[in-house]
Amino acid sequence: MKPTEKKPLNGAGRTRLDRAAMFAAALSDPTRLRLLSLILHNPDICVCDLEMVTKLPQTKISKHLAVLRNADLVVPHRQGTWMHYSVPKPRSVVQRGLLAVVRDAHETVPELQRDLARLKTSISCGPIPADSPVQIEL
Repeated sequence: MKPTEKKPLNGAGRTRLDRAAMFAAALSDPTRLRLLSLILHNPDICVCDLEMVTKLPQTKISKHLAVLRNADLVVPHRQGTWMHYSVPKPRSVVQRGLLAVVRDAHETVPELQRDLARLKTSISCGPIPADSPVQIEL
């Protein structure tokens, strides 16, 4: 690949180091960490629920979800008029490890604890979040 060519956003043709850097870059923003944490703890969450919990505008959430999607950290699926998000099965040890760190971060990060508490009381179009988060095989 020539230095002036752009690499594909979906990760095709990337080295393991490129993919690890892509994951780290996607997780380098506090809003994306909040969104991913919420998705890990409610694996079929609607964008409207993310909006209610984070109190961020839908356009900002969608832009952050696009970054997470391009890094293969979340996958969308449509249910009627609503977009729901879940976490795909990790395809690498690095991805699995980073997801596990984000999943468990609520234990020590007060902002994530508050988000999860709000999520349990404000579900609007999906199932009530499970008491246990997504299991990531380590």
